[in-house]
Amino acid sequence: MHRALELPEIRDHIGQFLNIKTLLACIHVSHAFNTSFGPFLWHRVTFKDNPLQVLKSKRIDLLAFKKNAHHIRRLVYASTVAIELHTVHFQRLRSLVIDNTRCWFDDPRIDLATFVGLNPTIESLEIRRPRPRPKSTFWDTISSGWRNPKELVVGFDAVAPDAADAFWRACARFESLTCGHAIPPSSVLSTLMLEGIKSLCFVYPIDEQRPMAPEAKMTLMLACPNLSHLTGPPNFDESTFPQFLEALTNRTWPKLESLTLIGTRFPDDDEAIASILELVPPLKSLVMWHKKICLEPQFCRSIIGPLSFSRLSSRHFATLESLSMTQCPALSPEHVLTVLEQCPRLRKLEAAHVSVELMAKSSKPWICRELEHLQLQIQGKTEGGFLPAFERLGQLTRLKHLDLRSAVDHRPPSMPPRPPWVSRPYHFPESERPTAADLVGNHYIRALKGLKQLEFLGMNSNEMDTEDVEWMCRQWRRLERVSGRVSQVLDRRQQLVRVFEQHGIAVESV
Repeated sequence: MHRALELPEIRDHIGQFLNIKTLLACIHVSHAFNTSFGPFLWHRVTFKDNPLQVLKSKRIDLLAFKKNAHHIRRLVYASTVAIELHTVHFQRLRSLVIDNTRCWFDDPRIDLATFVGLNPTIESLEIRRPRPRPKSTFWDTISSGWRNPKELVVGFDAVAPDAADAFWRACARFESLTCGHAIPPSSVLSTLMLEGIKSLCFVYPIDEQRPMAPEAKMTLMLACPNLSHLTGPPNFDESTFPQFLEALTNRTWPKLESLTLIGTRFPDDDEAIASILELVPPLKSLVMWHKKICLEPQFCRSIIGPLSFSRLSSRHFATLESLSMTQCPALSPEHVLTVLEQCPRLRKLEAAHVSVELMAKSSKPWICRELEHLQLQIQGKTEGGFLPAFERLGQLTRLKHLDLRSAVDHRPPSMPPRPPWVSRPYHFPESERPTAADLVGNHYIRALKGLKQLEFLGMNSNEMDTEDVEWMCRQWRRLERVSGRVSQVLDRRQQLVRVFEQHGIAVESV
């Protein structure tokens, strides 16, 4: 054993980065290792079964649970909360998730408000479908008792009508609020200013049960004057969209610097989004369409065209640090190249594709030298192969995450037709898209010394071999993860995966 591992502070630092399997192996090494690494096994605890039954079956010992309660940082209740656990005090609890849980029985000794009162250190709360729904005392206890609440995620049917006033008063204590389902109306919201909320996220509900109406969303946004991050589908109609533009004109959110837009209900999204980009403060982060938030096809259409891209370039290129536009079919390769050539502060870019031929014709350099995360499909070849693309990639010496996979244009049959300026994307054959094997040996790509994660497409005729993998491990010494199809032959694929793993590189071979 290395002498450094004899120091408890070194083991405590290492334990933060180990997975459950490795931690379980470490605690059996020695008594000292068990003392250092054992507490990390208790940092995140999830109850998916009935906790009372779990305790009776001795899968978790109640005494051990109480003894290690001070180690628990995240607690997930996805089943009935038994009385034995209801009165436990968690000294370091930071995150609580109540998911489809019967939080208490008719037993008067059990009250969820008592539980949150015993644990004032909680900073993050996610609550979905609790049965029965918490009373006003639950939200009042959070409002008055929690020391530093930061994040609140509210799912379907989490707020009782008679607790709506207390809920909104509690929201004023949080910095981040995520919601999507309808919340019972309250007169408090029209007079209450949620000045503490800096991040507001609207998620369209998967089950489509009682989504929040546009008018309610608009009222909530107007109650948050200090917003710096606004996320989710605007879902505006003819009455709320002018109200939103008027609020932007009046600088209702002067600190807004991060925006995620999905689409609108208007026939011409290009003009509507252009109006927003014209009036919103200069942005540091912009996401146009996000699959984790947009779950209904009618909102998943192209929302950027010539007019909105013009507003984007004139108003926001100088300040943008993060731009995600992977699912915008109207974003042409010329647009992507313009972003790379005109956004000096860009650190993260997720776009659809750009052609090698365009790079070869353009004499302008990529000025986004601070780029750390790039998701971009490179398509086509010139007489020099992929050399024009590799030459420009090699200049991005701060790159940590390179994703060369395809950004698929998903358009279900129920989607509206493409706007006139959107052409159907041409999908190049795999032989005209670079793979990991094409990167190997290139003297431009060698400069990416800080690369930690590489994701690439399937293989073409240029198969990788052991020497190629060794080259990648030598040149990119910080490489931690590789994702892609490293070989079409099963035996060779397994051999190459073993070589990666011998160098401490995780492989997701598809």
